[in-house]
Amino acid sequence: MPLTLLPLEVLTEIAKEVDWKTILTLRKTCRLLYQTSKIHTVWAHMYFQHLNASPATLRTEEPLDCYSAVELERYVLRRASADLAWKAEHPKPTRSCSIHHPWDRLCLVPGGRWLLTGSKTPSSVLVYDLDLPDPTPSILLEEAGLYEPQEVGNICVDLDDQAPTLTFNMALSPANHRDTATSVLQVHIWRVTLINHGRNARLAAHHVKSFEAQGFDRIVALALHGPLLARGIITGAALHRFTYYEVFDWTKSTSSLHRKRTIFTKESHTDQIQFLPGDRLVIMYLHALIIYDISTLEDTSDSGAQLMELDPTECLWRLPYGDRKLSTGKLSRPVSDAHATYFGFKWSSGGCTLSRVAIPHDVSQPPAFITLAVFRAETVYSITLGYEKGVISYQDRVCTVNFKWDGRCAIGIDMHDSSALEFPCNDLADFYLDEQSGRIIQDVGRGWVTVLDMAYV
Repeated sequence: MPLTLLPLEVLTEIAKEVDWKTILTLRKTCRLLYQTSKIHTVWAHMYFQHLNASPATLRTEEPLDCYSAVELERYVLRRASADLAWKAEHPKPTRSCSIHHPWDRLCLVPGGRWLLTGSKTPSSVLVYDLDLPDPTPSILLEEAGLYEPQEVGNICVDLDDQAPTLTFNMALSPANHRDTATSVLQVHIWRVTLINHGRNARLAAHHVKSFEAQGFDRIVALALHGPLLARGIITGAALHRFTYYEVFDWTKSTSSLHRKRTIFTKESHTDQIQFLPGDRLVIMYLHALIIYDISTLEDTSDSGAQLMELDPTECLWRLPYGDRKLSTGKLSRPVSDAHATYFGFKWSSGGCTLSRVAIPHDVSQPPAFITLAVFRAETVYSITLGYEKGVISYQDRVCTVNFKWDGRCAIGIDMHDSSALEFPCNDLADFYLDEQSGRIIQDVGRGWVTVLDMAYV
């Protein structure tokens, strides 16, 4: 029987069994199949196929019934075409724009649409909607008299996967104690939620918690996960500096009573920390990646001076870099499946190494380094890695990279020359990547960022 004689309900079920490329091909054959290809349930099914294809995939910002069939089709095709663009021999951006921002701290919310930055006004945060043709800043937070004003030196976010619409907690903290307008550092937690739909969408922030949390010199790292807030602090005189890490239960902490655990180490620090499932924290040191089980640590109220006299905190796992010392390093956003948590790991020490780290949820199972590629250090300027994609500023060009996976192990890396990505190649610029939307952002310095969209749609 010809397809055109089948009931629409049957055609719809058939359309659910093919991929998006076939749907677009069928659309060109006749009016009936064109109508079938525009049905909401067909693209909802394609969306779930895409959602289940990778543990790194995020869901839509709103429930599916808030999207029209056209909007849902565009959502799926944009993410599918981003995958194709990354694998092209010479990928080219489909959109490019430059944004001027007033502060040096940026935070790209997972999903790639919203870019957060501090402002010259203390305690203020600006937001850019990067889906708009010409993104301009709007005020997400401004000094509200809830606390003493201080610079926004660190921003981190934690997505709420259970909320029906895009919702995340946001932590704000200064970077330097001496730069604050008050004698005591403060930590602020805000709840940020998506309001409205489509191009009328915006983010709204609601104050949740603030408390004083003294730091003894410079805050070099900040991470947020559920009720836990971690920060790394450098303290001590120039010849006797050391770093310690505090993990607060911010839901139970007040200015007068901190619920926190403290990690003290005699390892040399970097500014990279990440939370892992199961109340674990991974910290990148100069000689090793070290994983701590926060749940086994006791509450503390030690000051920085007291910590100098303590023994190093016992770790869960220590992953050394061999006989080399790290000069620079960067961790990607962690991604979890049923077995483990994974993140990209770039480190330099006489050469630049791209690795994946797999950390099993079973704490009795050891983590593993998976080396993807090694470059001469002087040829690599900047790198950002995701779960399956990455961007490398390499020699005089920019390359997109794809990781090949065999089960839970990365077995190789594909590099594609992207001469059309007109980024300045220098060691001062930094990349941000949202691999699902195919959006690349480079902070080129002096208050400017370049935004490139690689997706074909």
